[in-house]
Amino acid sequence: MKLTKARVAILIFTLLASSGSYAIGRGGIDVGRAIVESRCSAGAFIAHANSPSAVQADVHSDTSVTLPNVSGQSAASSFASVALAPANLISNGNIELLAGTKPKGWDSNSVGSNDGRFAIVAGDNSRHALRIDVSNYINGTADWFGPDLATTPGGYYEFQDRYRSDVTTRAVLMLRDNTGKAQYVNLASVPASDQWASYTQRFFVPSNITAVMISHPLDRIGWLETDSYSLRAATAPAFSEAMVSLTFDDGWSSIHANALPLMDRYNVVSTQYLVSGFLGGYKEYMKPSQIYDFTKHGHEIASHTFDHPDLTQVNDTQLGRQLNVSHTGLSKCFGPVTDFAPPFGSNNQRTITAEKGVYQTSRSTEVGFNSPDTLDPFQLKVQNVRADTSPAQMQAWLYTAKANHVWLILVYHQVINGGGEYSRTPADFETDLQSIKASGIAVKTIHDGYAATQE
Repeated sequence: MKLTKARVAILIFTLLASSGSYAIGRGGIDVGRAIVESRCSAGAFIAHANSPSAVQADVHSDTSVTLPNVSGQSAASSFASVALAPANLISNGNIELLAGTKPKGWDSNSVGSNDGRFAIVAGDNSRHALRIDVSNYINGTADWFGPDLATTPGGYYEFQDRYRSDVTTRAVLMLRDNTGKAQYVNLASVPASDQWASYTQRFFVPSNITAVMISHPLDRIGWLETDSYSLRAATAPAFSEAMVSLTFDDGWSSIHANALPLMDRYNVVSTQYLVSGFLGGYKEYMKPSQIYDFTKHGHEIASHTFDHPDLTQVNDTQLGRQLNVSHTGLSKCFGPVTDFAPPFGSNNQRTITAEKGVYQTSRSTEVGFNSPDTLDPFQLKVQNVRADTSPAQMQAWLYTAKANHVWLILVYHQVINGGGEYSRTPADFETDLQSIKASGIAVKTIHDGYAATQE
């Protein structure tokens, strides 16, 4: 039998398909791509999910906050670590001084549609604590709050309080810039506790922020008591080097068409969090052969569930299916999958426990940087890149990572002209890549970045 080029290709394909390895064949035949197309395009391991038309950008409504644009100061002047200072910046943080019926320096307010009620009660081994009760709730928050606190631009701070509550809550950080504009960042969630417990959160202050305010509000039906507030300057522990990871959610076809060529040009790799049930079934999302192009160029393939539900709203059986079907399908098509990102950044203790049984890390949409003292592999902090993220803001994030040797994780969605709030134009994305290369920061996938934090 004469071995034509076509028959040689079929022979090589058959041998490699049986062994599961990927390779580039001679004569321009990409055998690896052929294997992926054979394994995955027919839906053998990636079945098409229900229509993704309702999928929204993967930034949870509780954390979709844009940090202010920052001034173009140097990394050294803008992001020098702040030495530990013992002084508590929150006056009357122990709630012991009263001015009439309220603690001195504190006020209360209910915003939105809720019946927030406020009281002074006995504290945690103290005379006074702040209490909030909500019995009717539609939206908004009920909140005790103090005055704005002057902070060092680029500084690193530790917030603490004591609390008890019958529901999950979330501390809120207000950032006021040098124009007087205030924006809000929701910090990590605080689990319910019927006994007094401690809550601690550390964060960096962007370089144009002149004041902050932290509160611990209630945004649902329940009760909350808080006491012993403190905010102190701190020194950020450092990794051996600064790192940045580019992550993309959902598997939009525009990432292959517009982002991959630019990342090739700048020799940058990424982590692609894919909704496995969408691949190859809808024109807006990549085909398996396009995903193969990423693996061939050193990018990481990670899981973003089977068909993009809010995991906190599904039952245990559905949760297991979302985690395992996506993991199995993506692993068989593209190699081992170790990392995960829940849609909308929605997680709770139940979903995290399930994720730990399948994956090595889980990337959140919580705003922040990952440092040795704050690193949680199942709540990796990020900066959400939006259509209106300025070059100065991107540079400030990079300066923060470089000056403090911390891990910056960037979250992208589509890279396309005329996209929505969480898209990036190709021109803006190229500007981002230029800033990343100019920073000299090591670019790593999530898998490699987490490995580096364990060294």
